[in-house]
Amino acid sequence: SRADPELLRQLDAARDSDDSVAAAVSVRRKRGAPHDKAKVDKDLQTAMARAKDETHTEPSHVRVLHNLAVAYIEGPSRLIRALLAQPEVTGAVAGRYDGQVRAMDSQTPAERAT
Repeated sequence: SRADPELLRQLDAARDSDDSVAAAVSVRRKRGAPHDKAKVDKDLQTAMARAKDETHTEPSHVRVLHNLAVAYIEGPSRLIRALLAQPEVTGAVAGRYDGQVRAMDSQTPAERAT
């Protein structure tokens, strides 16, 4: 899968300490097809189960945005890296920049507007 350079930098920086890293992960979907919530959930669960088995770790936070086929995930860097290697995952971007949480993580729509 494709990952943005900032996410890769954060994963590399957290490698030795296994600090928590946040990522917005895109799940594979058919181009032009209507959103299928069940398939997004199934693919995400399958990919996450493999990544958890490989790393013996758990995510600290998961939020699924079904209409976008995206999941916001926080967890140990090795879990995020293993998740990126799964065939169901098509790409990812950093969930935090310069220590700041992205808007989709914790702000309400009203807070994002300010």
